[in-house]
Amino acid sequence: MDDVDLLDVGAAGVEADDRGFVETDEYLRTTAGGVWALGDIVGEHLLKHSANHEAEAVARNLLGDELEAVDDGAMPFAVFASPEVAGVGATEGDLESAGREYASRTCRYDETARGDAMHAEGFLKAIIDPEGTILGCHIIGPEASNPVQEVVVAMTAGSGTVRDIRRSIHIHPAALGGRPARLLGAVHPRGRPALSRRARGARARSDRQSISSVAAQ
Repeated sequence: MDDVDLLDVGAAGVEADDRGFVETDEYLRTTAGGVWALGDIVGEHLLKHSANHEAEAVARNLLGDELEAVDDGAMPFAVFASPEVAGVGATEGDLESAGREYASRTCRYDETARGDAMHAEGFLKAIIDPEGTILGCHIIGPEASNPVQEVVVAMTAGSGTVRDIRRSIHIHPAALGGRPARLLGAVHPRGRPALSRRARGARARSDRQSISSVAAQ
């Protein structure tokens, strides 16, 4: 929990939002000149590695010639419990609410050589858009935080598509044995990802409307 109310940051010209978090712009500048904020106090991801990422961004902006906005579009998380839980990016619920087209695939741990040998329980769900851009990946099971990191790298350091993972050589049978690559690369036989049920329904309705419009003419 932040201490904005105890610090009386308003006296220094630093504004806070209704939740009590310090308001910043995309560069992490506060409303007071020369004052920057990062970490839990800005109320974004509330994760240690997020604070580290923001600290690096602030340092670059303070010492660099040009300001650089913080890029946290692929912020991963992990819960080190039993079983482990990890993820990055959007969930199916997020995409359904936004009305976005997507394809998803789910794989159980025991469907891989390593998972079967470990007698491990868990699953990985990969989510992509029709062009192959990775939208999210969510894993529950042993060492879930390890394979999700490969997805984070593909989302941030590469093209952001499944091609970056599919073209990589994966050790067998380490981790999930390259299963993220096969799942994230799941595509329709014609080269396009299979659509979600909602997306298929929307496309069918659109096609029917187009046919009706042509028939009316």
